[in-house]
Amino acid sequence: EKENLMISSNVIRPTFERIAHYVRQLNFLGPVSRGYEKILLAGRNKQPRAMKNIDSDVQRLVTHLKQKVGATWAVAGQPLDQNGSVLVVPPRTRGPWKSVEDATKTDAFSDWVRSHLES
Repeated sequence: EKENLMISSNVIRPTFERIAHYVRQLNFLGPVSRGYEKILLAGRNKQPRAMKNIDSDVQRLVTHLKQKVGATWAVAGQPLDQNGSVLVVPPRTRGPWKSVEDATKTDAFSDWVRSHLES
């Protein structure tokens, strides 16, 4: 009813084209958007937060990496000895290629393949 009242009071000699033009100019979602913003922002702090100064943390990280990895690309690019490192996990089982290699070293595997081919 409010929309009809607005159209009849604002559209002179209403025709379909004039009503459609008037309705296209209305902002139907504006009040809804402002209401949602008010609800979503109600619990927020009014003052903007200040960012923490991270320069000291970055400098500590850079110092640590220079000590562990190296200060230059030439030093950092050298392969490291990783024996005994906790980062390198030794394999728990042999690779499947090793099992196949061991099986093919004996005549049992070739006998098994030959028996299947002959049958």
